[in-house]
Amino acid sequence: MAPTRAQSDFRPRGRIYFNCTDSLLPGWHLQYYVGSDLRTVRLHIPDSHPVRIALIEAAGFLGCRREQLQLEGDEWPSSVIEAN
Repeated sequence: MAPTRAQSDFRPRGRIYFNCTDSLLPGWHLQYYVGSDLRTVRLHIPDSHPVRIALIEAAGFLGCRREQLQLEGDEWPSSVIEAN
């Protein structure tokens, strides 16, 4: 499992989470910062895919290693400024 911020000293490049099927956009999502702005995108994989596939897809999207991603955990603040 990928580390969360509480488990590690490094700040992850992105955060993936699963949005339940009762939401407007169900499925796997990725949150990441561009400058100080938080972006959220739905990953283009079927909802039934396991977390391993979601990690691979998100890492490819961001151009980072899977270990640089946070899995689930707390929702990220809406900007880097609020995170500090």
